[in-house]
Amino acid sequence: MRPLIKAAVAAALLASLGEPQAPPPNYRAPAPAPVPLRSARPGERLCGAGALPVGPDGACVKLAATDGHTASRQRRITEDRRRPLRLGLRAGDDAIALQPGRSIDWHNYQLPIMPHDHASWHGDERRAGGGEGSYLSIEAAAGSEVRLVALDGQLGAARVLLVGQLYGVTVAVRHTLPSTVPGSPRQRHIIALYSQLGKPGPQVVTGARLEEGDVIGHLTRAAGGGAQLRFQLREERSDSSGITLLSRLVLPTISIPTDPRNVLAPRHP
Repeated sequence: MRPLIKAAVAAALLASLGEPQAPPPNYRAPAPAPVPLRSARPGERLCGAGALPVGPDGACVKLAATDGHTASRQRRITEDRRRPLRLGLRAGDDAIALQPGRSIDWHNYQLPIMPHDHASWHGDERRAGGGEGSYLSIEAAAGSEVRLVALDGQLGAARVLLVGQLYGVTVAVRHTLPSTVPGSPRQRHIIALYSQLGKPGPQVVTGARLEEGDVIGHLTRAAGGGAQLRFQLREERSDSSGITLLSRLVLPTISIPTDPRNVLAPRHP
């Protein structure tokens, strides 16, 4: 009797529910929600795609090209016009692009080693959580002096943030600049990373104040036989004054690379 009882109960339940209702003749099922191709970078909703807010005033600046074809084309143009200085942007770098009104010619700017044999602008692979971004490689003879360069419009002396190992022996220096927002009393900061040194200069210690032309250190011969300085400028996004590890300075939440030509001082005649 139990199977008969179960069958009767199921039949009664179906009857109480009634016949399934067919959809109206003009009914259209809702389209599925689109899946975003990627999540926006923090700040893109404020500045639009391809730009980020930087500095204490949150001024929007455009990032370097992230389209591989565009970056490749820009690299070829720069190589043709400015040999032997080369531009090597990689797709995917979060780096502040060369801003309008700034010269594209590296020879118009002061560099940490003058004279030098060769200089190349690179965009290297980003490590997980690293945000290494783009940098300038300056080749010169082993033992060459690496000197502090003042930035365009710099306010006061630069200050050594940290000295240690990052990309070889590295010295991190913090420069203060006026805001990019006209009339704003706030200041912005640029972090300069001088890397692949033999050793830092004797006065280069954490907290030291440095003036233009002070010796940061000397180049050392690499395993391959050459000597080169890895020079990077980064726009500070969060206060870096209390950071005690060089590896934290390059986190994208703390700073992002900027094309050095945006802030380098003009070369003395």
